[in-house]
Amino acid sequence: MSQDTPRLPSTSPHFAFPDSDITIRTCNFVDFRVHKCILSLASTVFRDMLSLDQISPQSSEAERKIVEVTENETRMELLLRYIYPSHARPVPRNLESMAVLLRLGDKYNTPTITSAMQEQLLHHPDLKSRPLRAFALCRKYNLDHVEAILVPQMLRDPNLLSDILTDRPPEDYAIGIEDMRRLAFYQRHRVKLAVDVLQRQPLPECPPCECRRDYFEVPEEGDYAPLMCSSWRSFAEICRQALSKDPNADITDAGLKKKACDAVKCVDAQDHLSNLYEHEILLAQQEIYGLPWIFADEFESHNKLGSMFEGMRRQRVGFDYFE
Repeated sequence: MSQDTPRLPSTSPHFAFPDSDITIRTCNFVDFRVHKCILSLASTVFRDMLSLDQISPQSSEAERKIVEVTENETRMELLLRYIYPSHARPVPRNLESMAVLLRLGDKYNTPTITSAMQEQLLHHPDLKSRPLRAFALCRKYNLDHVEAILVPQMLRDPNLLSDILTDRPPEDYAIGIEDMRRLAFYQRHRVKLAVDVLQRQPLPECPPCECRRDYFEVPEEGDYAPLMCSSWRSFAEICRQALSKDPNADITDAGLKKKACDAVKCVDAQDHLSNLYEHEILLAQQEIYGLPWIFADEFESHNKLGSMFEGMRRQRVGFDYFE
């Protein structure tokens, strides 16, 4: 065959409708004979593209409108299978397969693909085993429902921010500095709330211990009441450090109590934390477990406050000119 002989296209066996009024030709010369109305309903890109076509539908194959696309046969069939309800939809095996479909859905603005991928990602094992790649896909393609479920899982990872910087997925550019600031704020704010739980925990009364024997305060009732044992304040600080390093830290761990006791001079510290305050520590642990992981309103307020201070700093900027 001569090199000048034009390449003849083949026809997709799955999309060759006899009543088609448009042909999509892929980069590897495979024709998909489909319908303008169905493409227009499923994709605003196809709708806008076809709205520019003033040619009336033709019955002649030679006169049928041909639209050439850059996708190959495999990817165009993926797209059309999600557009045509009569065809079985392919199930992606992993995040790489989902990324291909999401790119197609984004390029052709096909909400059915984005919606289907969001639903499948929610139940896919890669959501737990590869959360960073899943998060990047959520940010790039606005998978808000998946992100709301994924972020609490990510925040439990003590190495979250370092992983974002080192284990960069192909869509890493979709994870911006603002996203990293937001995740870091969520982790810090939850630790702050956990410490608040410990600090406001009502403690049982006990005889003055070594660290409180000579220190009293006079409450409104007029009776003398001993101050809080230093072991509890030390324990709250040790818990803050532990939760800052690992958001999953268990504050009932005996090692944390030992560190708190070693940090104070009170000889009764061990007895208080292991016996007297044991029930209060369990209650605090349950309350900390129930704390939320996402603090969108607090982060917005934090940003507004930061912007206000930044504006004040800029107002102080000035220059003197000596001529």
